[in-house]
Amino acid sequence: VPVVCRFMILLVLLSFANASFGDSVVFESPAERAQLVQLFTSEGCSSCPPADMFLSTLLERDDLWTAVVPIALHVDYWDHIGWKDPYASPRYSELQRAYARSLNVESVYTPNFFVSGAEWRGFFSREPLPKTKSSPSGVLSVSTIDGSEVELRYEPVESGEAELIAFVSIVGFGAKSSVRAGENKGRDFVHDFVALSLRGGTLTKDQDGYTASYAFDRESLPDADRYGIVAWVTTAENPEPLQATGGFLD
Repeated sequence: VPVVCRFMILLVLLSFANASFGDSVVFESPAERAQLVQLFTSEGCSSCPPADMFLSTLLERDDLWTAVVPIALHVDYWDHIGWKDPYASPRYSELQRAYARSLNVESVYTPNFFVSGAEWRGFFSREPLPKTKSSPSGVLSVSTIDGSEVELRYEPVESGEAELIAFVSIVGFGAKSSVRAGENKGRDFVHDFVALSLRGGTLTKDQDGYTASYAFDRESLPDADRYGIVAWVTTAENPEPLQATGGFLD
């Protein structure tokens, strides 16, 4: 069984959470592949705050959500050194390990960026995000129905027989945290693009594309100034994203 497939068995047990997001909204990618920027980070890691702040600067980009789709996933393997990260999940840690195994990365670490499915270390030398090659991929659309369901549809440029996997996350902006122990003791953080929940599973193929539906509980999300959705699609054999999209829920 492929590594990513085994990981997806764990993800199907997840449920969504939401706050008062208002009426239905729809997000749609262009046909060109968007650049998914994933940061694996932790409040228990003293090296992570600069990476978190870098991710927050992407809010200023004019092409946010169309060309660039960011998400911060807090891992749990630093929790044992004194501070339990309230945004961390073992599922995010396993997702990072799945990337590492697939790409033959020697070990997992934080902060750790993956850009369009490839490890990116340019952050440490203050480089701008790499310009990954853009190519026609297909349109990925995500909609919320009355703030209680998520509908996802992917219409690839080229139809194939590969099994496709979808990931959808509710993300928070302006999510505040005061760290009282560990390497960052005494620091106050404000997180953007932080994953608050994650759902994934195999897409269902129809005549024109692929679909999936997810229900979520809107009462149990951590507080944030604003909420959004980030979604991406991969094949079951390769975690490299085929397409990504997202947007604000209010």
